[in-house]
Amino acid sequence: MSQRSNLNRGLRFTYEGQEYEIVDITDFEVYYKRTKGGAQQTLARDRFNSLARSEQIDIHNVELLDSNEPVYLSEKQLEERDRKLEYVKAILKSTPHPTAKQLVKPIIERVAWNREEKTPGFSTVAKWVKTFIASNYRPNSLVNGHHLKGNRTNRLDVDSEIAMHEVIKTYYLSENRPTITQAYNELRCMQLNGDISKIPSLRTFERCVQSISEHKKIKARHGSLKAHKLLRAAGQSTHYSRALEAVQADGQVMDVLLVDEETGEFLGRPKATIFIDVYTRCIIAAVISLTGFSSGSVLETAKLALTGTYSGFGGHFETLHVDNGSDYTSQSLKNLANNLGIQIDYAAPNEPNLKPHIERFFKSLNTGLIHKLPGTTWSNPVHRDGYPSEKKAILTLEKLQHLVKEWITNDYHKRVHDGIKRAPAALWQEYVEEQPIYVYADNHVDMLARQVERRTLNKGRVQINGLTWYSHVLSTIEAELKNRNIHRKVDVYIDINNLGYVLIKDPLQHNNFIRADSTRPEFTEFLSLEEYYVARKELKLKSSSDLEQYSTAELVRFRKKMSMEIELLNDPQSRRMAKNVRKKLQRKNQRAKALSNAPKSDKLTNSTNKELIIDMNFDAHLPEKLD
Repeated sequence: MSQRSNLNRGLRFTYEGQEYEIVDITDFEVYYKRTKGGAQQTLARDRFNSLARSEQIDIHNVELLDSNEPVYLSEKQLEERDRKLEYVKAILKSTPHPTAKQLVKPIIERVAWNREEKTPGFSTVAKWVKTFIASNYRPNSLVNGHHLKGNRTNRLDVDSEIAMHEVIKTYYLSENRPTITQAYNELRCMQLNGDISKIPSLRTFERCVQSISEHKKIKARHGSLKAHKLLRAAGQSTHYSRALEAVQADGQVMDVLLVDEETGEFLGRPKATIFIDVYTRCIIAAVISLTGFSSGSVLETAKLALTGTYSGFGGHFETLHVDNGSDYTSQSLKNLANNLGIQIDYAAPNEPNLKPHIERFFKSLNTGLIHKLPGTTWSNPVHRDGYPSEKKAILTLEKLQHLVKEWITNDYHKRVHDGIKRAPAALWQEYVEEQPIYVYADNHVDMLARQVERRTLNKGRVQINGLTWYSHVLSTIEAELKNRNIHRKVDVYIDINNLGYVLIKDPLQHNNFIRADSTRPEFTEFLSLEEYYVARKELKLKSSSDLEQYSTAELVRFRKKMSMEIELLNDPQSRRMAKNVRKKLQRKNQRAKALSNAPKSDKLTNSTNKELIIDMNFDAHLPEKLD
């Protein structure tokens, strides 16, 4: 540390086996990052010096150069140095008395005439000569030292300096993002109010703001995320030597509006999930849909990538680089990766450095195709510039899927890529001729790319999230498990893109899977799990609406009334009354039957029949119902 008492930006050091680089320095703090890339970190300057003195921080040896060495000089300084050197060399070459005015003045005039410039004064040139000789004839001694001139001592009084720093801290370093001039006006207001007697100049205020580290300024005014994004380099790139050694995946909302093929109504902007092979830059799978990003879309894209059915490129890949979105952290994707021995690398939040190639592809897709389509929304309002996207929109989902696939196959794959200096399709073909790639069968991937749930068999059925699947074989398995005193839990493999059926692992034959069909096939066939959750949510909202229409208080009163009526019917007295009524009705019915079978002469008169009219209204003989 003694070799370099002043820390500078760009200085590298090693701490606990990692190499770091100083990116900024203030009077009290040192800001540094890993040279391989990463988040910015802060260390107190005193603490940094202490660690350096104790040799816990190993500062890399850097050759110390004079501040006037050419590497530090601007073009203007070099030009001025060479101008002075021309006068000095002409004088030293022409006379052994370089400070004799009578001898030197004609030489100065001759050089000025040759240079077509105003003749400098003799005393000025004499100073140049003396400085040059005193420095042992070093040309850079003639560089001007204007940057070292001026009174650099602090001439502000304590109150003014405290007020200036307070305004910068509370007003300028805020999310409102005022300009320096606006912040300086706050100081003027303080002076007018009599809070301080003297304020610094605007230039002094600007220099004080400029002395604050960029990270601190951006973090205070724009937030930590913005500071992290702006003040970082891309980091070291990773070299890959074979196809499908690493695959990057990401999703993006596409910059185009779609319409319904039949009604012409707007359907919104589609979402694309794409997998790219890093070594060859081939697109091995792409799924474009109108549903949101979900584990289902990622799983569908992974199936296409593993089977090579999208573009003819694909197969088993070793590592999958993704972000931390919920669609990539689903259990279904993890199950697929575990079963096939694929490693999933998750990028840190807001860190695109792990998957730059798929990010770059989306940009190429937008500029090469999407922004040329009718109904494009462009990338931002500035690029859109009044373009009537809604009026121009005519594309359907099927047409967009076709256009994207055609562009990838016949343009992107056959064009020389700037990163690898080869056409992706040609590089892929060259690689597979030497090293064949294993491609999975569709049914193999379909079996593995499922969400696994553990459920209990009940009457030959399994139920998950309100949906039920059945199979007659399951009834047999359930009975066998019951006879053997084994729990009836089974593993259910769910295709989250098709809830029409599930596969159930036979607990008695571990290499056997049983298909169980949905009890509601008209509803669940090709229904995704995400769509089912949306439908359930809408049904729940309708249930809430029904409860609002028919108030809970009204339902409670009705149920209470019904309960009291049932209780009354169960009362002993009420039961006796009902029994007597039934006996009376039974006797009347018997008499009526006997009369209907008797001869006409034996039948009673009409007046008598009227007396025997049977009242069959059973409720009329019961106790009155409660209101």
